[in-house]
Amino acid sequence: MTLSAEYFDAAMEKLRNRFLNVALDTLVQPASPQASQVATDEKSAVARAPEVAEEELTAQQWFERGLGTTDSDEEIRFYSEAIRLRPDYASPFCMRGIALSSKGDLDGAIADYGEAIRLMPDYATAFCMRGIARREKGGDLDGAIADTGEAIRLKPDYASAFCMRGIARREKGGDLEGALADFDEAIRLKPDYASAFCMRGIARREKGGD
Repeated sequence: MTLSAEYFDAAMEKLRNRFLNVALDTLVQPASPQASQVATDEKSAVARAPEVAEEELTAQQWFERGLGTTDSDEEIRFYSEAIRLRPDYASPFCMRGIALSSKGDLDGAIADYGEAIRLMPDYATAFCMRGIARREKGGDLDGAIADTGEAIRLKPDYASAFCMRGIARREKGGDLEGALADFDEAIRLKPDYASAFCMRGIARREKGGD
């Protein structure tokens, strides 16, 4: 079961309201809430989804309950119930991964993103979110760069994936030029992207005081 565009917008609005109000001084070492803004841009994969069939409404209702709460424990419970009823439903895996990540369970989050990708191999958001979790879990910067790069391949206008790959490149060291190029592209795609401007400023300072 895939997610209809109608409900995807509700999911993205929830992520926007819950995770984007973060002070700029947190961007030097971006936290999971700030990073989770990447999910707000992903709509293309679900826009072509078919209407929900009559026999699938129960799983959809559990999914909608997950979208309608800000309690992470309740989110996990609701998405888990949707998954129990429809094990091939990729979107609750990704959303549950975000909820798990917000509680610090990065191993669980990575596993959920991986399952979402298995079920929907062109799921750009799941690749980007897994890349973020890999970086935050223990500095798996190569994995983070690979996953965000795949998200960009799948969705070349994915501004947030460029920004997150730039962060991983900057943290890895030795590729400030690549990081700057990623921040530049994120800003080109999304001219009001404050986080990308901030991270580009940091990278320019580290590169040579520009």
